Amino acid sequence: RRTLKFFWCFFLLSSFHSFVFRSQRKLLLFFCLCANMSYQSKCRIGNWQEDEFAKEQAVREFLQKQKEGKLLHQTVEGDVMKSSTRVKLSVSEDNTVRYGDVIMLHHPTSDSYIGVLPPSVPTVKENVPVVAAPNASNPASRTAFHILHPSGDDVDAPVGYEDKFLLYASIPGKGRFFLSSTKLGLHTAPARKSKQQSVNAISAAEDEQLPSTPDYLWSFMEQNKDERFVTEGEPVRVSDPVVINHVNSGQHLAALKQFVWATEYGPQFECTAHTHLDGKRQEQEENFFKIIVD
Repeated sequence: RRTLKFFWCFFLLSSFHSFVFRSQRKLLLFFCLCANMSYQSKCRIGNWQEDEFAKEQAVREFLQKQKEGKLLHQTVEGDVMKSSTRVKLSVSEDNTVRYGDVIMLHHPTSDSYIGVLPPSVPTVKENVPVVAAPNASNPASRTAFHILHPSGDDVDAPVGYEDKFLLYASIPGKGRFFLSSTKLGLHTAPARKSKQQSVNAISAAEDEQLPSTPDYLWSFMEQNKDERFVTEGEPVRVSDPVVINHVNSGQHLAALKQFVWATEYGPQFECTAHTHLDGKRQEQEENFFKIIVD
């Protein structure tokens, strides 16, 4: 009996102790919840002065940038406006293309025009402007190209088939952008979507020396491959469809309507330096362009 009473008393004491312990834990949890509920965002804890100062400083910097027009959307809108400035094209009196003319390169298949995409947002990597084909038909500073003699002199002479020249677009406040392309190799980046030889626009100031590398040289070629030997050296006429050849790589300028970019200038077709041939080794419609003047 003594043993039974002892175990019974021990069981009662342990049960009471566990009940009291659980009650204390619940009571402590209740007080903690009440304490948290009493906390509000208006309570100032820690280094609240430094936090308030940092917020006010961020607002001041934002207002200062907004006043100076340096916000990101203001910079992009300003660059788009500069690149979309209306330009007057050259007037061809004898229906031929001459050095110094301002022209547009129209791609009839995609109904687009070759244009420069100046970078509006700076990035960590080297941001080289690319060349794309927008649908805008109005002559703008980024879609109007100047034909320049390789020597850089003001040569008043017609441009003949197979004659070398440089093409550049002059954008106000940004300088000149020369069309350039480099042979596709191990250390050159291909086009973004088609992975073909890319076409870029290398910037140069108005008073900067002309680029001397052959990557900047282009030439007009007759559309019909069988007549190129006969027409070599003949003046290029405005109304004739042409093929624009990259002299250094031998590839032809192409506009690819199946690859579309979404840019701040609207949808753009990808442009590459790649010769598209059919079964008869004739260039296809991706390589055919038309010269537009007033």
